[in-house]
Amino acid sequence: DLQSQLEDWQDKADVEAAELQACDASFGVCQSQMRDMSQQLDDLRAAGSNCTGNLVSVSNQLVDCQRDKTLAQQALTQANRELQSCEGVSQAAPAGGRRLARI
Repeated sequence: DLQSQLEDWQDKADVEAAELQACDASFGVCQSQMRDMSQQLDDLRAAGSNCTGNLVSVSNQLVDCQRDKTLAQQALTQANRELQSCEGVSQAAPAGGRRLARI
């Protein structure tokens, strides 16, 4: 009969409305998770940018350190030359002193 068919349709419509509400709730959760993931991705991009900046800074410090090491090696080489020169003068000095003593 028509009344029972109408009640069946109403029951089906109620079930579909409940399913639709559950789907809407799931979709809302999905949207929220998507926003969170998007924020995490932005945070990761920012961290990657900071990491790149730090890497460039460390690289520059390494270049400065290498330059300082080279300058220190050059200064040490020069100091060694001067020391050898002084040692040569000091070894020659006693012989010159003996010559002066004979005069």
